Amino acid sequence: KERVYRVINGRKRIDSENGGVPGKRLIPVLEETPKEKLLQQVLTEVENRWHAKRSQCDENNTGSFNSGNVLLMVKDESTLESIRSFLSNGGKRTMVLRWLRYLEQVNDKSRSMLRSLGKGPDAISEEQRLLMEEEGRV
Repeated sequence: KERVYRVINGRKRIDSENGGVPGKRLIPVLEETPKEKLLQQVLTEVENRWHAKRSQCDENNTGSFNSGNVLLMVKDESTLESIRSFLSNGGKRTMVLRWLRYLEQVNDKSRSMLRSLGKGPDAISEEQRLLMEEEGRV
């Protein structure tokens, strides 16, 4: 959760009954996972070595240079989709897409709970309320 968003104390909101109460704000962090950072480092290292080897072959006039393939093994389909998105969209875009999907899932659960209880938005936690507000902003 800390890599996705943080809830911080913000400016005071105007409240007609209490004069002013401290408001909280939701700040999206959208930090890549450690595995994605490591994958990026490994792929960059592979690419750098490939370029160095290619340059060496060009300098020595040794003829053809076979480009290599990189094989990634993953545990399951969700990991595959995550890595596919990371590699094709880039880290930042992937995190934004995950953030939007997360907001949709969490807020669908909150709305469903409110409907089943027959209650209004005051029945959910402040963090859930902030997540619902954020979904409306993006």
